[in-house]
Amino acid sequence: MLTKLEEKIKLINSNENIFISIACYRDSELIPTILSAYHNANKPNNLYFGICLQYKATEDTFDFDSLPNDINIKIKKVKWYKARGPMYARYLINQYLLKDEKYYLQIDSHTKFIKGWDTFHINELATLPLYSVLSTYPPGYHRNKKLIERKNINVLKYKKLLRGVPIFKTIQKQINKPERNLFWAAGYSFSNSIIFKKIPFDKYLKNIFMGEEFLIALRFYTNNINVYTPSKNMVYTLWDRDYRPTFWEIRRKNKLKFNLMAFLSYSRFLKICNFYNPSILQDIISFKLEKYTIGNHQTIQSFLKETGIEKNIHETNYKKQYLKYYFSLNND
Repeated sequence: MLTKLEEKIKLINSNENIFISIACYRDSELIPTILSAYHNANKPNNLYFGICLQYKATEDTFDFDSLPNDINIKIKKVKWYKARGPMYARYLINQYLLKDEKYYLQIDSHTKFIKGWDTFHINELATLPLYSVLSTYPPGYHRNKKLIERKNINVLKYKKLLRGVPIFKTIQKQINKPERNLFWAAGYSFSNSIIFKKIPFDKYLKNIFMGEEFLIALRFYTNNINVYTPSKNMVYTLWDRDYRPTFWEIRRKNKLKFNLMAFLSYSRFLKICNFYNPSILQDIISFKLEKYTIGNHQTIQSFLKETGIEKNIHETNYKKQYLKYYFSLNND
């Protein structure tokens, strides 16, 4: 008799559908992003869009009626002031919109695609072990300008610690096949969807930005899920933010509440990563931690050593960083 997980895997593997997760905060590029994915896919009817639409009804217009009639799209609407950051938005998408699609593509709401992107990703993923993820920072495009294709691939590398959180940079190179990398990018990730059922997004990490990518990369590594840089640029992103409102406007509405959520999430992040275990509000920052913690197939220390972060982590006074972060929230 099959276990529930085995039954789920069998059901997922019975189709060739791609679930496209898009967390959108008041972004006018959303509709162009959907259309770019749809029109540049070899099999557009196999695409299933799942969108967390965080919007301001009095100002934001999203013309979903302009989309093709046969498009598969599901939307979880959230009023703009109830948005709680990208990781919480991705949790909502997976909780309410993801079903039994075989593949999982996570992108930003400002993305453009190259013709045949769907076939490329499926074929490239097929060359890798089952629990593998294609991910990197995509090259950029410019609004209202023709997309310029690039041959060099962005490869994620460790950059530095910011408030004790490892952040990434990229180097550019040409590669002929997927290249193993230990880092993961939130704005571009393609895999079998079973991976994000095994590694769910933490609903209790609200108002957190720095740390999301490192934490997912760490959870992947400790659960024997391998990340690879794709061999070709099939996805491009808009790095410019000047054209749209950003999530930080919520902070102006209720600074105290916003900062409290951010501080608790930062505390939870440090605890999960075993960087620092704050004594404050343990019951809150530890709530249901067992569901969202790291795996036990590999160790945190092994990950830090392989990524070259170990020395910086050991030299960092996390108690000092923690207090510094707390005071920065309340004195800016």
